[in-house]
Amino acid sequence: PPEDDDIWPRIRIIQSQEEERSRLARELEDGVGQLLANAVFELASCRYLLDTENPSVADGLTALQTELEQGLTDVRQLVADLDPPSILGHFGLVAGLRRYLERYEARTGMQLTIDVRAITERLPATVEVAIFRIIQEALENVRLHAQASRVEVDIYEEDECLVFSVTDDGVGLRPGNVGSRGRSLGLVSMHDRAELLQGKLRLRSDAEQGTQLILSIPYPIS
Repeated sequence: PPEDDDIWPRIRIIQSQEEERSRLARELEDGVGQLLANAVFELASCRYLLDTENPSVADGLTALQTELEQGLTDVRQLVADLDPPSILGHFGLVAGLRRYLERYEARTGMQLTIDVRAITERLPATVEVAIFRIIQEALENVRLHAQASRVEVDIYEEDECLVFSVTDDGVGLRPGNVGSRGRSLGLVSMHDRAELLQGKLRLRSDAEQGTQLILSIPYPIS
């Protein structure tokens, strides 16, 4: 594991990044999010008050309202992605992950299952956020690259470690994929967070047979 002198500066960097993301999430929610919510409400009111028999006008207003509602949904999803502490703080890691995975399943159309056989108490906030970010990045890689239809998330204890596994049934990693910009940057970020937890990150994949990402951290956490 990294020495403490190496860990704490990186912990402060990650905490600073999370604070910046939380600030951006609040600005999005209070700015664009509130603007879109108001626009949807005003448009719905106008449609109710506007008694028109012109089908083109009615259809146009309906289409506009649908687009605004989708934009509002997208902004709220972005806010949730930017600010997981707001979820984890209220519900804890496992419950927060369940809520996130439900939204992920609805958004992507993938079949998603979660099997939890560990964690009965809250973990330190920094640890919960780091674990959440690793799983979030893994799922984003699945969405962008895997062409998968099913994802399994498993949480269990093994050999005095807490293990988190994300497995998809997608195309797997092919030569050159790991080095691609989006995937490599995601893996670097995940490895950095795993190191901060004094844990290990493993990637198992075969072409056309899916990918499994495994995070293991010492547990109980001292």
